[in-house]
Amino acid sequence: METFSILKSRRIVQLLLVAVASTTVALFPLELTVAQQAALAIFTAAITLWVTEAIPLHITALLVLFLEVTWLTPVLKQSNPSFSPAVFYAPFFSDIIALFLGGLLLAEMIKKYHIDVWVTSGVVRLAGSRVDRILLSLMLTIGILSMWMSNTAATALGLILVQGLTTQLKRSGSDFSRAFYLGIPFAANLGGMGTPVGTPPNAIAMAALLKHGHQVTFAKWTVAMAPLALLSIVLVYKILKIFFKAPQKPFAYDPQSRFSFERNTKLVIFVFFLTVTLWLTSGWHGIPDGAIALLPVILGFALGLLEERDFKHVSWDILFLVGGGLALSVALEKAEVNELLLNFLPNGSISLYGAMIVFSVIGLFFSTVMSNTATASIVIPMTFLIAGLEPEPIVIATAAGVSAAMALPVSTPPNALAYGSGEIEMADMIKVGLVTGLVSLGLIWSVGYFYWKILGLF
Repeated sequence: METFSILKSRRIVQLLLVAVASTTVALFPLELTVAQQAALAIFTAAITLWVTEAIPLHITALLVLFLEVTWLTPVLKQSNPSFSPAVFYAPFFSDIIALFLGGLLLAEMIKKYHIDVWVTSGVVRLAGSRVDRILLSLMLTIGILSMWMSNTAATALGLILVQGLTTQLKRSGSDFSRAFYLGIPFAANLGGMGTPVGTPPNAIAMAALLKHGHQVTFAKWTVAMAPLALLSIVLVYKILKIFFKAPQKPFAYDPQSRFSFERNTKLVIFVFFLTVTLWLTSGWHGIPDGAIALLPVILGFALGLLEERDFKHVSWDILFLVGGGLALSVALEKAEVNELLLNFLPNGSISLYGAMIVFSVIGLFFSTVMSNTATASIVIPMTFLIAGLEPEPIVIATAAGVSAAMALPVSTPPNALAYGSGEIEMADMIKVGLVTGLVSLGLIWSVGYFYWKILGLF
């Protein structure tokens, strides 16, 4: 009873903190429109609730939707009578959500037929008997894949590969399994920096540069960012080894699997490679990643590879969580919060190096709590408002800052997918994600700055 009272008191304090923070933001004496006040108050409440976990994360996502429809929508209708709250509902089954659903059920199929254990045993044999080397090899592999395919899809593949391995690690009493469930999504996030097609913020950055008369080719971006992305992944690997102690003794991975090449196993492997091939070639055929992700769901049930109970195993709470993050970004966009940020730009009194730092930090902050695509859409156009500075390094650094945000499950779809596994705590993601993001930005500001100078980027 005493423990219950303590927990109840703690939750009351957390909820009071949310109320005070949101009210303060809404009433802060700035020149804000009513819509901006409402959007920022919702934004503050969501951040505080997601960080404190005063209520379940997916319930916070639903609260975001509720406030957007009942509070923000009437405000926006005052200036635009035709405005519809449908834009806030839409993210809850967007392309990203479809991608999640397909990735989760594809993973369920592979786990059901023990293919994950079979593949992991092969990776372990190639990487050797040291667990930390296995982690590094997987992170680099996922990072390179993320340069060419969806970060979420690459993360789904990586998490599938480590399921059997981490299960055995936990049985041995090691907590290093958490390093895998953080390293995979973080590597996917950072790997996406490497090419223009690696992540949507990169495409937004290139489109913005082209619009302002600055031609950045595919090769130029890749040469500028791919080495930094891979170096960032190695640094993240080092950080994970600091937070989680790797077993020193040789790791004998004994899968004890019932894997066999039966009809259903072959069908699952076929569906898997068909899906991955379509993801990798989406630039050619034009089918959205989310639509491709529905293929294994449809084929899985059509071919008898999945059952009704498998569908019920989907982490629906994580799908709602991601939907809430996307809906929050829509609210900030519709309320024109980017107009508010313009008032704080140090125009005319900042150097190129300073602008790189300022905008990459802004990108990192906002992308931590909202869609990285929406953040890039808001922040990258602002970089061109600083007169007299070469925009290319500022824009590329900003895109990198957006991709380096990974302290919360809502920061990126790969983070949400890893958190949905149930293998890591929120505290793990916050502490490691914050350090990782800052270290990655530090790499851009130091090595990246001088590397780009050598390349003649500015």
